[in-house]
Amino acid sequence: MDKNASAQTSVIQKREGFIVIKEKSKNEENQSSNMAKVNHQFGKRALISNFSSAVAVTLLYPLEVHKTRSQLQGEINGQNEYTLRGFMKSVRGEGFQAMYRGYSISVFCIPLFNTIYFPTYEFFKHQCRAQFDWESDSTKLYSVSAGLAGIVCNIATNPLW
Repeated sequence: MDKNASAQTSVIQKREGFIVIKEKSKNEENQSSNMAKVNHQFGKRALISNFSSAVAVTLLYPLEVHKTRSQLQGEINGQNEYTLRGFMKSVRGEGFQAMYRGYSISVFCIPLFNTIYFPTYEFFKHQCRAQFDWESDSTKLYSVSAGLAGIVCNIATNPLW
């Protein structure tokens, strides 16, 4: 047997005081190679997801602040100003920087939520397909997986908000 081939295919395990040398099958080698690819893809997806979430929060946060203020003022005064005129009135009155109050927690939590949500969603999707034998394009599969992933993420990130 070639030295290089045996170094690549042998796995040494210690069981009950004995050393066992086990040959790796092609399937096991392919699985470990696939896991490395999956881990790389996850890291790449997480990085892209976090970056895009941060950009979206940065660009849209003033609208979120305006929406929340308009809802609160509408409850108090009985009127809502969801329009661009209402937004500009807020900016003139308080300055544009005021539209970013609370931004730091959102720019931290939303990417964190997405980083947890998408792998959790994929996990539940695979688990539901395996457990219940649901078709891969089933609405039921997507709904249950998304719901469970949302619950897990809300429980994990809610204390941070």
